[in-house]
Order: sequence, then C-alpha cells, then structure tokens
Amino acid sequence: MNKFVSITVLLGLLLTGCNSSDDSGSPTSSGGKTPLFTVYGNKAYMNGEINSDIVAQLNTMTAANPQVDTIVMVQVPGSRDDEANLKASLLVRSKNLKTMLPADAMIASGGTDFFLAGVERIVDPSARIGVHSWADGSGTEGKNLPTSHPEHQRYLTYYNKIGFDPSFYWYTLNAASANNIHWMSAADIAKYDIATREMTANEQANVFAVPSQFGQAATDLFDRYTWVTAPNGKAIHIFAQSKVSLAQLLKARNTLEFYLTDTATVKKTLVANSMGNRGASLFIFNDEPASEQAMEGEFGNSKIAEFGQDLYATEIFVEGDSRYLAAPSSARDATFEEVLHLTQAQGIAPAMASLQKKIADQAEVALTNKVWNPEVDQLAEWRAEGDLETGNSVSHEYFAATVEAYYGMWARLPVGMDGYTGNSRALQTARDSNGQKIIAEFLPEYIPTTMDIDPSFAAGSTFYLDYDAALSYTAKSQYLQSVRLTGTNNSHISGNSQNNFLMGNQGDNKIDGKGGVNTYKVDGLQSEFDVNPDGMGFLIQDKVNNRNGTDKLMNIQKIEFNDSELNLPSA
Repeated sequence: MNKFVSITVLLGLLLTGCNSSDDSGSPTSSGGKTPLFTVYGNKAYMNGEINSDIVAQLNTMTAANPQVDTIVMVQVPGSRDDEANLKASLLVRSKNLKTMLPADAMIASGGTDFFLAGVERIVDPSARIGVHSWADGSGTEGKNLPTSHPEHQRYLTYYNKIGFDPSFYWYTLNAASANNIHWMSAADIAKYDIATREMTANEQANVFAVPSQFGQAATDLFDRYTWVTAPNGKAIHIFAQSKVSLAQLLKARNTLEFYLTDTATVKKTLVANSMGNRGASLFIFNDEPASEQAMEGEFGNSKIAEFGQDLYATEIFVEGDSRYLAAPSSARDATFEEVLHLTQAQGIAPAMASLQKKIADQAEVALTNKVWNPEVDQLAEWRAEGDLETGNSVSHEYFAATVEAYYGMWARLPVGMDGYTGNSRALQTARDSNGQKIIAEFLPEYIPTTMDIDPSFAAGSTFYLDYDAALSYTAKSQYLQSVRLTGTNNSHISGNSQNNFLMGNQGDNKIDGKGGVNTYKVDGLQSEFDVNPDGMGFLIQDKVNNRNGTDKLMNIQKIEFNDSELNLPSA
C-alpha cells in the first residue's frame, strides 16, 4: 500500500493519484539532485516523496546534525511505503522533533501523516495539506473496508502513539478517493488541531536565531539569520542585528534574490553557486559604529567575515516606509548598492570573468569621459582594494552607481552616486549607453521579485507603481512588477503597465492592476472565498477571519488561491 499523490504544476495544479510502485531503494531526491533532507542550521528542509529508506535517511541526517530540532516540509507529496513512513514518523516523535510547513509548502497523503508526528506543528497560512484514502496494490481503498478491518489498525495505532485524534483518520478516508486529493480548509485544520501553535512573524519569513555553527562571535553580534539557497544547495548567508526590522531584513534578502533570479537571456546559476561555494555573507548592522566595532574585534578576523559585505539598518528604506516615500535627501537607501557589491565580488567576478572585465573597462571609460566623477582620494582608495579574483572596488562602485540610476533611485537629484551623470534611464542612454548595455546583460528592465510594502504604510493610502511626477518615490516604484501589502492597515495598490503580481494584507484593500495582465494572490482555498462582480471590478471576501479581509479588485485578470486559479471575466 502507499499514500502518495503526484502534483504537476502547469498554470495551476493538476492532481492525479498514483498506484503502488516498487521502490528502487535509492535516496529520495528532488529533481534527482538534492537529498530528501537538506540542513541549514537547526532546520532540516525536506523535499520529495518518502520511500522505503526513509528511516535510514532520517537516522543518518540526525546523527550527522544533532543540532536539528525542526523538520521543515517544503514539498512532500506522499509516501511510496506506508510501513516505513509510519516507522520514520514515530522516530520523529521519539527524537522530539518539531515539524513546520513554510510559505507555499505542500504536503499530501503520507506526507501529512509524517507531519503529524512533530512535537510542535507549525503551519504557514499559504501551505496546502492534502488528504485522501489509501489503496492497496489491487486498488481496494481504505474507505471501502469495514471499520473493523485489520488494515486500519496500523494507522489507528500510529495516531494513538503520537496522541492524535483517531477520528482524523476516518476523515481522511472519506475526504477523497485514492486517485484524488482533498486540500484541507482552514476550518478543518483548526478542527483537527493540525497546528499546535501559530507561526511567528519570523518563522513565516524563514528567519531564525543565528545557528551555533557560525561561532560565538557571530551569535554574540547578531540575533537573526536567514539565507538564499543557491542551485547547488549551499546557503548565501544573511545576518541581522537587533535594531534591524524584519521588513528591512526581508528587503535585503529580496534584493539578493532579485540579483540572482534568471532573466530571459541570462542564467545566474554560476553566480549564485559561486556565492554559495565561497560562503558569501551579508552582515546587516544596526549602524556604522556597530559595524566598525565588530570588524575591529574578534569577528573581523573570523572566516565568515572574509567573504562578507556590510549594510546598516540606517540605510535600508523599505517600500512604503516614511524614508522611501520622502523626497530625496542626503539620506539614501543603500540596499541595492551593498547587496550588489556582495553579488559582484563573490559571484560575478569569480564566475563571469568576461562580464566583470566589461564592467571594469567601462568604469575607466566613464571616468575618462567624466560621466562618473568620484572624489580623487576616494578613487585612489578603491583602486587599492580588492584582488584579481573579486576585482577592485572601482568596478564595484561604478556598477552600483549605474544600477541604482537604472532603477530610478537618483532620477530626482542633479547627479547620481559619486557624481554619476547618467542618473536616469534617459540620461544613461545618452551619456553611458555602454554601461546601460552591461546592466541589460545581467538584469531585467523591471524588477519581478515581490517587494513587501512596509506595515507602517498608512491606512487609506495607495502605493503607486506608475510614475507620477507629484510623487517622488514613483521614480523608483515604477520599475516594480510585484508588491505585497503587509500588516493590517486598509491600504491600497495601484499597478503599472507591466504584468503585475499583487498581494494584499489582513486589512480591506483596493487593488487596481491598471495595464498589463495582472494576478492577485491570496492565502486560502478557493472555496473559502466569495468572489462577485462589483461595479467595474470584483469584490473578493475571505470567509476566514483575520486573514485576507475584503478586497476590491480592478483590472485584475486572475486570482491565485492556494489550490487553484480563477480567471476573471472582463468587467
């Protein structure tokens, strides 16, 4: 017997059941490359179907990583061997491990049984939990057997051993047939106590305490840690001090993810893998004095500091916060610059030598042509920094000046960073066209990565993605394609001409996609929402309290739910 469901993603989710199959005995993998468990700090991330060797895999992972206290189940569609799965699940309980479903996680069938073994069970609102009846090799389904049939006992015994209500077992049998799947509603998740507690804001954001593996100097300095995973499975590290807000930490991580996202013409695999191999790290300090103090102490001589880049909370402006919205001043958002420095030094320069050479050569051209005009002393200092592998700082500072200008960060000022005169796209085209062409070799015209709008963004206010000369911040926001409101304020979004991917918050929001083909994303199953025409748009109401609220949609062509998509007719 097996409890497994195969999930195919193609503009939606096509669900099909799988019959029993022989297990090869090879390690479970995701895409044939990644082991079932990948450990980051005290978390073991689980991806793939559960096979007959699950007990051995679990024992091997925990023996090699005794610090692991949580299994984070990302995509686990079920088990090929129920007996082995239940044994492994009991091991999870005996080892006192927690289980967690992060944002956009999917577990189903035997994966759900495995999840229930956690001594603590934590579920993100966007996660999907699938259940259905099991079937044996002849196709007989559990729901068709009498309740007294002995085949039920293995599951009932398991639920009793982990202290879980056995009525859940009967619920799963009747929820869907073996060749189908039923996604649990928020009401059913609550009814059966699937989660033992709510996720914290940090857990929802995949932000945790600094793992001890980085040494005491790091754990003493920083109180939070997150990362971006390279294609080779290695982590690109991000550390934050106590005065760095969660929104600021996520702004930095989102920016790194943006730089490492493939474009239509460029694969970033070599860059990201280089950063992972080198142990690239972003250190977000409270301020400049905190950074100086750390680098002059024990931490400055540590191994992780060797391949790092610093950034300060005082220079991270989050979309929608007061500093982001304000007119340009002497204070500036340095997130794009500092994260790009890390990406270039640890990724581009070591892995894309031809691109690095183009940047370095064009920097000299820009200096000669007075397009870029840093102070003489500053330029001399930059020439002395760096090495052959990472490139000297002149190329880094020039590339950052061009990229910041390209994405509108200096358009409302007389010149750009360090006297860069191509401080808007139009001026860059006229004065530094070759520099702009280099940007296009690595980065897209618009930013597709979802950027969070700060929870402080005022109720009744609209965040605009279209340029408006009366709103200085739109010189930057016009290049965004995807944003998400956070917090609980009844605030709003107005899109631009791009194909926008938009998300609201717990408040009641007005979402106008404007031009393009636009998608609105909510947390929850389609059955948990009412969607009705409302004037020239649609009203979407969440039946679950304190989750998505009631939102007015205009110029939105599609709603994306956890389990499906809904195409909206033209109003």
